[in-house]
Amino acid sequence: MESRKAILILSMLLTVGLLSYRLYTSLSNPPQPLSTHFVENLALAGEFSGPLPLDIDKALTALALRLEDNPAKRAVMEGKPAEDFSQLPSAYRLWSSYLQAPSPAAKTALQKEAYERLLRLLTAFVGGSLLAVVLLAAPWLFPVKEDMEREWPAPSPTVGLVVLAAWLTLDFLFLWMVQHSPLLQWSRFDLVLLVQAVSYLIAGGLLFRFWSWKNWKPWRTLDGKKLLWGYLATVVLLPLVERLTGLFTGVEPAVQLSLLPYFQGLTVWQGAGLSVIAVIFGPVFEELLFRGFLLGSLRSKWGDGKALLLSSLIFAAVHGNFWGFPVPFVFGLITGKLALRTGSLTTGIALHCLWNLSTLGMILVSM
Repeated sequence: MESRKAILILSMLLTVGLLSYRLYTSLSNPPQPLSTHFVENLALAGEFSGPLPLDIDKALTALALRLEDNPAKRAVMEGKPAEDFSQLPSAYRLWSSYLQAPSPAAKTALQKEAYERLLRLLTAFVGGSLLAVVLLAAPWLFPVKEDMEREWPAPSPTVGLVVLAAWLTLDFLFLWMVQHSPLLQWSRFDLVLLVQAVSYLIAGGLLFRFWSWKNWKPWRTLDGKKLLWGYLATVVLLPLVERLTGLFTGVEPAVQLSLLPYFQGLTVWQGAGLSVIAVIFGPVFEELLFRGFLLGSLRSKWGDGKALLLSSLIFAAVHGNFWGFPVPFVFGLITGKLALRTGSLTTGIALHCLWNLSTLGMILVSM
């Protein structure tokens, strides 16, 4: 019993550590426009939106100064005109010009800009908070029938977390080996193909070792009606979450177009191969691992609601993008809820494939 607890604790620490590292890496290296616009929103709202209750304006200014590491921008925030502001964004150029030669017209323009930035922050905060409350309460607002037959087994949380930790560790070690070997000389397509193939083989081996497949009959469990509702929810919620994130930061995270660089410069056959991975193998693998094995193991101990939230958080963290974290989290909630409502993984797999196919269409249009 003690050894099982030790294994569970070690697996949890390893999982949290690896996921935190992935998120920290993306947080430490954000897209430049993202960090620029977010701090710019804070600085302008704090300085020119007028006195706000509870000294919120001062708090926004202090936070902007803490986050900004560009000397020229910091100088402007501190009330010192920049010596050379030709490379600064337009808002900072206007701000610096106002510091050099104050005028009512410039102040009015800055106040108007500040109100717009403040409105973005408030809209994103309020809208995001309301959406988060609804999504987090969904498992309890729409409970699952307890007598519904499940097609997947219910291994213990220890087994589920051990398998997840093992997959993350092996995947991390393999990626490290690739990054520190002559393999980096390969083409981007070859590297993506190699990494995906090894990752799926590792996860597939772990799943086949610890999971019995005898109860899974995918041809009998596809629910077309719930698939339609799930797709409609995805089409509405994911762009909404992206938009709220964009309002808060100043830049759309564009999570659905994150694969665009991998398709650029590929031949037709290479693009077709990568499309098969993105539309078929990826969704099947992720649903089996996260909504099947992981969700099934967690719900055996903590019930549907907590298991759905935790598995969705892990799913979002595994995607390794701090700035786009809300989008895969919401998608994990949708597909996880489908799995619980239907007692099957098939409808969630179909939705995942359909959504990735829609994303692929967006990528092709954007190329």
